[in-house]
Amino acid sequence: MAARAAAEFGVAQSTTTMSLRRLEDEIGAPLFERKVGGVHPNETLRKLRRLCEPLIHDLESARDYVSSKCKTPPSWIVFVSIDHPPGSRFDEAISGMLAKWREKHPDIFLRYLNLPADATDFTKSPRVELLWSASAKSGTDLIWNAEWSIITCGAARRLGSRIQLRQLQNLPLAIAGGLDALGESAKRALGKAGIFVESELDPDTVDAEDLDRSGINLLIPSILIHPGLSRHPCQVARLEMPDATGSLRVKISTHGRERETTKEIVELLRKGMKNPGGKKALSKRTITSDLDLRQFLYFAYLYEEQSVVRAAERAHIVQPALSMQLRKLETALGVKLFQRSPRGLKPLPAADHLYALCHSATIALEMVPRQLRAQTSPDNTELRVGLLPALDEGSLLAKAVGATIEAWQEHFPKHQIRVSEAYSEVLRRWTQEKALDLAIVLGSQPSERHLEFEQLARDPLAIITNRDSALLPDGPIDLREIAKLPLVLPSSHHGIRRLIEERFKSEGIAITPKLEFDSMAVAISLVRSGKWATILPASAVLHGITSGFLTAHPISDTPPLMRELWAVHHTSTKMTEPTRGFITLFKSNFNRMLSAQIELQPALQASAQR
Repeated sequence: MAARAAAEFGVAQSTTTMSLRRLEDEIGAPLFERKVGGVHPNETLRKLRRLCEPLIHDLESARDYVSSKCKTPPSWIVFVSIDHPPGSRFDEAISGMLAKWREKHPDIFLRYLNLPADATDFTKSPRVELLWSASAKSGTDLIWNAEWSIITCGAARRLGSRIQLRQLQNLPLAIAGGLDALGESAKRALGKAGIFVESELDPDTVDAEDLDRSGINLLIPSILIHPGLSRHPCQVARLEMPDATGSLRVKISTHGRERETTKEIVELLRKGMKNPGGKKALSKRTITSDLDLRQFLYFAYLYEEQSVVRAAERAHIVQPALSMQLRKLETALGVKLFQRSPRGLKPLPAADHLYALCHSATIALEMVPRQLRAQTSPDNTELRVGLLPALDEGSLLAKAVGATIEAWQEHFPKHQIRVSEAYSEVLRRWTQEKALDLAIVLGSQPSERHLEFEQLARDPLAIITNRDSALLPDGPIDLREIAKLPLVLPSSHHGIRRLIEERFKSEGIAITPKLEFDSMAVAISLVRSGKWATILPASAVLHGITSGFLTAHPISDTPPLMRELWAVHHTSTKMTEPTRGFITLFKSNFNRMLSAQIELQPALQASAQR
C-alpha cells in the first residue's frame, strides 16, 4: 500500500506515488497489479528487486567502509550465493549476516552476489560458495539441513500445519525449480511414495494468488519461501519427507589466515539460519536500507568526469541539484570526497576508495532500467553488446569495434545497438543475468554454466615501454627478465592480469608489480614517463607506438603469451541473425586488422611467428 510505504520512509504519500511513476516510466512497464486487498508486485518488480538487492548490499558495504575512515585498501572477500528469491527467509539470513559482518570487520569488504556459484570467476579473491547438495561433498561444510514446506491452497489448506507424504495422494503438485540435486532428491522421495509432481515453478515469480487460481500446491525448501507465497489465500505447512536427503553446504576457496577470517562468514550465516522453517510470518517487511542509489551514480559521474558541468549533463539534472546530492553523500559518509578548484574536482583518497568499491555496482545499477525494458518489450529490436574498454581510439579493439558497428548497421538498418563497457568479469555476470545479448571478453578456454563461448581472435602480449627508456634494450625479452622490471599492471580483477599471473606461475616465476591500476590509461601515462613498463597487447596501444611515444618488446618465451577474445551469450537466449552478424563482422574485422599490423610491427610479427 502506498500509504504504508510512505509512512515507512517518512515522506508524503504523493511523493511515494510520484517516485513510483517516475521509475515505471524509466523502465517502461508497470511494477504492480491491483488484486483483492491492495496492489501486489508483478513479475517486472520481482526482476527489479533481484537485480538491485546485491547492488544495495555492495553499496552499503562500500559506504560503511569509507565511513569507517580506513586508510588502507580493503581485503576482498567475495561471497557468491546460490540463486534464490529476493525477500525469502534465506535472503533475510544473508542480509543479517552482511550487517553483522560490516559491524565486526569494517576494514574487510564483503561482496554479495545473488548468482549461482559458477556464474562468476573470482580466481584472485577468497570466496565462499553456497550450493545445494543431495549429499555431503568433500571440502564443504554444512550450513542447513533441507527442510521442506508445502504451500497449500483450496481444500488442501485443511490438512494442517504438519503434513505427511500419504496426505499428498491425488493432490495437484508442483515443485520449486532451479534446485538441481536437491530437487531431484525430493522427486525420488516422492516417487518412492507413489507421488508425482506435475511441473516445476519458479519460486521467484509465483505467488499465493497464482497458486490459488491454478489449484496447484507448491513443494519448496522452507528457507526459499517469500512474502508472496505466505500470504492469504494459501497456507504454509511443514512437510515430513525424511527420505529427501539434502542440504545447503558451503565451500571456502582460500587458505591460511584468510581462511580463518572467512570461516566467520560461515558461522554468522549458520546462526542466522537456525530456524528457517519456523512460524515467522513474512507478510510484513521492514525497510533494511536507507541508501539513496542515485547519489552513488552521481558520485561515479563526478569521479569519472572530474567536472560538475559534465557530470550534470550525464545525469540529466541541473548543476545545483548535483552539488546538493554530493553534499548529502559526503554528510552521510562523514568524509570529504573532492577538492574543488577552478579547474574542476580533484578526488581525495576517500573518493578513490569509494569508487574502487562501488564502481561495478554503479555500472550494473545504470543498466537495470534498460535491462528491464528489453525484457518487457514485445517488439525488441535492440542488440545489447558488452565490450572491453579500449585504451584509446587508436587501439586495434576500438578500430575493429567501430568498423563492425558501421557494417552491422548497414546489414540491420531496422535494429538498434546499445554498447556497454566493462571488464570481462562484469561482462560475464551481465550476460549471465541476461542484461546483455552478447559480450566480448578475455579468457582461456572458458567454461561456465548457462554461458556459451566462441573464440574470436588471439593477439600476442608484449612489454610496453617509453621509446627512449633505458629500462630495456631493443629486441625480445624473456619472462625472468620481465619479472625484474618496475612494472605497472592492471588490478587483480582485470582479465589480462590473471592471464599474466597464470603464465608466470606455470613457469615458477614470481611477479610483483610496483603499481596497480584499474585504469590502464593511467598506467600508460606512467609508462610514457620512461620509468615504468607494462604488459599489454601491442595492438592495444597502436596510437602510442605509431606516434613514436611507446615501443613494444616481444616476449621470447614459447608458447607466446596471448590474449584471447571470446564471444559469450546465454545458452537460453536464441542466437538471432543480428547477434550472429555482429560476431561474424567483429571476428573478420579484428583479425584482418591484426594481420595488417603484424606486417608493420616487429613486436607483433616476432610473437606471431613463434
